[in-house]
Amino acid sequence: MDVASPSPNVTFQWSKGIVAIPGATLSSYVIDKTVLGDAGDYKVKVTYLGQSPFSDPATLTVNQDTTPPELVSASSQGNPTQVQVLFSEGITAASAQNIANYSLSSGTIQSATLQADGRTVILKMASLLTPDRVYTLTVNNIADLAGQPNLIAAGSNLPFLITDGMISYRLYYSSFEAVTRDGTGGDGLTVAWQTPSDTAAGRALPT
Repeated sequence: MDVASPSPNVTFQWSKGIVAIPGATLSSYVIDKTVLGDAGDYKVKVTYLGQSPFSDPATLTVNQDTTPPELVSASSQGNPTQVQVLFSEGITAASAQNIANYSLSSGTIQSATLQADGRTVILKMASLLTPDRVYTLTVNNIADLAGQPNLIAAGSNLPFLITDGMISYRLYYSSFEAVTRDGTGGDGLTVAWQTPSDTAAGRALPT
């Protein structure tokens, strides 16, 4: 919310309803991250040459976020000591960095670190992951940044394939028996990959 200031001698005081907002004395009022309690009518009192009229109210409506975070991808990124996990939205540091919220089908997770984007978590492993092996990551209790946090669906999981450090694969399947180097697999398995040679051949990851 913003008002034009015709003179440096003008002062401002923003209010929510009839209550003055402490420290809100600039020509604009910004709420960085709204919560449900921020909904209401806002107005500003402009003092100039002895006059102090109020502006017309501006109504702020805040809709509750009810969409839970989801797993987007999991990959070693060519590093067998870690798993990079991407979520669909920003998540809380407390839930993201609690290693009890993650499990792998094999291996022990040593630490979980939320990255600067607020959506990516790096899981450090206690031992090296095995190349050419399909792992399944299962996630619980990850919370988003909503005023009333939404939790990821219980038991959310994603399979991924660890390679020899040169290529990262993403698997989409219903059931499988084996994976071969040429990208084919067992029953119901499709392997998607992308490398410089794949790009040159016109192959790309599915969207």
